[in-house]
Amino acid sequence: MTNGKTVESNAQSNVGEAVLGYLVWFGLNKVHEPEENVQAMWETAGLSEDLTPCAPSLARAFNIAVREAEVGSGFDAKLVRKEAAFALYSVKGWTERVDANGTVVDVDASTAVQFALVYDREEVVGGAGHPFIEAVREGFAHHKGYVCSDELRPSVTQSIRAMAGIPLRHNRGVYFVPASGQEEVERLQGMVESCGASELYAVPQADGAQVRKGVASSAVQTFQAELASIKAELGSFRTRSQDPSGPALQQGTVKRRLDAISDLKERAAIYMEALGIQQDQLLGGVDDLKALAEDIAKQL
Repeated sequence: MTNGKTVESNAQSNVGEAVLGYLVWFGLNKVHEPEENVQAMWETAGLSEDLTPCAPSLARAFNIAVREAEVGSGFDAKLVRKEAAFALYSVKGWTERVDANGTVVDVDASTAVQFALVYDREEVVGGAGHPFIEAVREGFAHHKGYVCSDELRPSVTQSIRAMAGIPLRHNRGVYFVPASGQEEVERLQGMVESCGASELYAVPQADGAQVRKGVASSAVQTFQAELASIKAELGSFRTRSQDPSGPALQQGTVKRRLDAISDLKERAAIYMEALGIQQDQLLGGVDDLKALAEDIAKQL
């Protein structure tokens, strides 16, 4: 790693020491980029097209703006009606009166004012000059067509996961990525640090007994938790497939679980090779789950 924001660990201070992997964490700050710019940077970095960040939909940008405007404002907005062409809201303000002891003795409600998001015009209409609605209008313009931290974060997290990164249970928000993912981490790092004042750190971890023990423990917990989730879903699918009165189970739904099992095995294989451990330690019962999913799919 050559980026100036990559931190060298004490364990890596000896030249020539083998690296088992990297501790990776990131912080997103002041991210507010036009969608087309972010997507161009993502493509230039050679990151997964399937994980490309996108700006929020009009409806989501509007909902974010409403939520942000409500915070500490004394106003409360409610959806009145939703149509294909618009979403109509009503906003009412609340003022509390308190006595000398600070006890609320009365609450005054202002007259409700309506405003709407008109989809084809991509704008908020109504309530001109109303402080809450003007704040919504400003927030909507801020989020519409822009990628902010909330839109970028899932893409970064899923990219780390795609590198076979696993969360360290004792320190959530920090991931371990095997040494084989070095190049991808560097590319992701460059992209993240091009967005606002964001940072992504990758700390090399020298190969040693304590590091292996910690990584192996986190890997077992991570993969077993994913297996348990898939097992529960397949159990539900089995019940649904045997109940003709219930909603029909689609083959595509089962296929996605088969794909998830294949992805899990591919990621686990990296750890089995790096740590020298067996499949049963990481993915005990995975072949039985795959057989169950295939059996369910055949019955549909």
